Amino acid sequence: MKRFCDQIYECGPDGCHLWVGKTIPSGYGRFGCRGAHRVAWELANGRPIPNGLWVLHKCDNPPCVNPKHLYVGTPADNSRDMVRRNRAKTKLTRKQVREVRRFPINGQYRRYIAKLYGVSVSAIDAIQKRRTWRHITYPK
Repeated sequence: MKRFCDQIYECGPDGCHLWVGKTIPSGYGRFGCRGAHRVAWELANGRPIPNGLWVLHKCDNPPCVNPKHLYVGTPADNSRDMVRRNRAKTKLTRKQVREVRRFPINGQYRRYIAKLYGVSVSAIDAIQKRRTWRHITYPK
């Protein structure tokens, strides 16, 4: 607990508590092999994060570990929050997603499709396997 707390800069009781330890490129803190905000939520609540839930920020500040600014939610909650705060980085349109789904699910084509649409191969894979863009149905 002391080692964790030594890596926090508090900006008042209601302000963000900034993680000054190790971070990843997106700005989220790391404590060992875990997200610092996840550790902060568990320490404050005295229980593990429920399966399938994420720890989200009310303050929209990745290095913040103030438990008052953290809450648990689903990945869908996180996506809605990103859209509401204009942080969603969508590169494809609905029409393009439908086009991507017309291609056969085949490793040979994924690189070509990804390059064609300017996204990663994993993004194409997620679209084709309906892990993302689930709300887009096939053309009738």
